[in-house]
Amino acid sequence: MTGGEAIVHMLQAHGVELALGMGGFQALPYYDALSRQRQVRHVLVRDEKHAAFAADGYARIRNRAAVVDATLGPGATNLVSGAAESLGASVPVVLMTSEVNSLLAGRGATQESDQVGILRPACKASIGVQRIDRVPEMLRRAFSLAHGGRPGPVNLNVSEDVFHGEFDFPDGSLHADPDATFVGARRIRPDSALVERAAALIREAASPVLIAGGGVHLSRAYSEVERFVDLTGMPVATSISGKGALSERHDLAAGVCGRYSRIANDLIRSADLLVVVGCKLGEIATNRWTIVRPGTRIVQ
Repeated sequence: MTGGEAIVHMLQAHGVELALGMGGFQALPYYDALSRQRQVRHVLVRDEKHAAFAADGYARIRNRAAVVDATLGPGATNLVSGAAESLGASVPVVLMTSEVNSLLAGRGATQESDQVGILRPACKASIGVQRIDRVPEMLRRAFSLAHGGRPGPVNLNVSEDVFHGEFDFPDGSLHADPDATFVGARRIRPDSALVERAAALIREAASPVLIAGGGVHLSRAYSEVERFVDLTGMPVATSISGKGALSERHDLAAGVCGRYSRIANDLIRSADLLVVVGCKLGEIATNRWTIVRPGTRIVQ
């Protein structure tokens, strides 16, 4: 099969539902393969930046990456703004960019640019695909990085000769790691000694407050947060991206903290302990780092 067909098979194996983009010559075998299947819905966009932002929105709702394709040069560089947003918000997206034929690379081919270098600061990782036989490996790596740890956008840069080439893939090689198909599939246990220290701080606190961020949504930790709050009686403030981590109707919901607070900031200022869950304590959540008093104990 062609490299484009193999990529589509790998998207199917990873449970991809949505792909967006604007095709060019390099990716035509990929588009041909998409047209002959029904699992992955492709949305043709008018500008690649729209695809990047739409994929970001989809991932926030579905907790899994959509795939964006962009042609080389200006098509790839149009992805930068969306990638930067996804990186800052820890949102998984696979940004697949077309690259010139490897036989022409570095010779001033039409629209050739350092697109990987331009995208690198806005992506969690960049993966080059220069050999068709390594398509399955590189696709697995892209989805593993996008969904694993702190999620984020991954640039998959595929050369023209990989898209158009043909290879007899061994049986069973076009498979996915089930633990790399959505955010939170792999969990990391904290050090037990740190958990005990955190528990001791919570027991000693007179007026603790929990701050919940967007990581609660990424981890689908709603029931754990609610149970923890019910056990401790701790009021909960949320960042903008964490809004909804606990039902707004819960007796202990204090609303949004930071720049858009009504009552949450006062609770945080008076707290003797902050339990911070899935939040990086950025500018908006802390109202330019003014609401957490110096010396306040924090479990993050």
